[in-house]
Amino acid sequence: MACSFFTACEDEDPSEDLFSDQIDTSGDDPEGSDPDSEEASNDDSSEEESNSDEGNSNDGSSGESGNSGSDSCTPSNYIFEEEGGVILGELEDSSFSGSWQKQGSGSSAYLRWTGSQYFGDPGNGVVRFKIRITNPGSYRFSWRSSVTIGNNGTEHNDTWLRFPDASDFYATKNNSTIYPKGTGKSPNPNGASADGWFKVYRTGNNTDFKWEAYTSDHDGHIIHADFDSPGIYTMEISARSTGHGVDKFALVRTDLNFNDALGGAMSEITCGD
Repeated sequence: MACSFFTACEDEDPSEDLFSDQIDTSGDDPEGSDPDSEEASNDDSSEEESNSDEGNSNDGSSGESGNSGSDSCTPSNYIFEEEGGVILGELEDSSFSGSWQKQGSGSSAYLRWTGSQYFGDPGNGVVRFKIRITNPGSYRFSWRSSVTIGNNGTEHNDTWLRFPDASDFYATKNNSTIYPKGTGKSPNPNGASADGWFKVYRTGNNTDFKWEAYTSDHDGHIIHADFDSPGIYTMEISARSTGHGVDKFALVRTDLNFNDALGGAMSEITCGD
C-alpha cells in the first residue's frame, strides 16, 4: 500500500578475474591478498569481546535516505521491489540498532559496524531486509562496501550474509558450487561459515567503496540466491568485522547483464505490514 517511493576477506584472487563483468568503482582489481590476514589464527568466537552490540532500535529513523511520505511506514515495514529481474537497494534503508551506525547522509550514507568482531559466530547484530520477487529465477548478489579502519584493504572487510527462505543459497566459481555450512549441503566454503551464513568479503589493497562480494577463503566464489516462486523473501546481514562499511546491495537475475543492472536506478520501496 501507500508510502512507495524511489530511494535515490579478503581472499587470494583466483587465477581468472571472477568479477571481470562487475563494476569496480575504485579501479582496484582483486589482487591475491590473504582474506583473513588479521584473523588467520583466531577466527573463533572465543576471541571476541563479550559486550552487547544490539543496543536500542533505530526503527523509524534509519531509512533517512528515502522519504516514505507516510509517518506510519517505518523501515521494518519496507519491502524492496524487484522489477525486471533487478533489485538495487541502500543498506541503510533498514531497521538497524546498536553498533550498526549510519554514516553520512543522502546518497553518501552507508551502514558501518562499530561493535565487537564476530569471526566465527554469525547471528549478532542481525539486520533484515524484505524483498519482493515477481520474476522468479536465479539471482546474483553483490554489494558496495569499504574498509573504514586502517589502510589495509584485506582487513575489516567482511560481513555475514544469509537468505534464510530462498529456494537455494550458494556460490559458484567456474564448475564449482559451494553451500553455507549448517545447511546439510556440501561442499562448503573454505574458512568461516555456519548456520546457513556465508562470510562475504572484498579483496585488494584499496579501502574505498567498490562493488565486490566473494565467499570462500583463497578460492573466491560469486554468491547466488534462487527464488522459485513469486513472493516476499528475507535477506539478512550479520556483524563480523569492525569497521566494515556496507552501502548498496544488488540482486540481478543471471540472464541479465550484471554491469548494466548496477548502473540502474534504485528499486522502489513499498510499505508492508
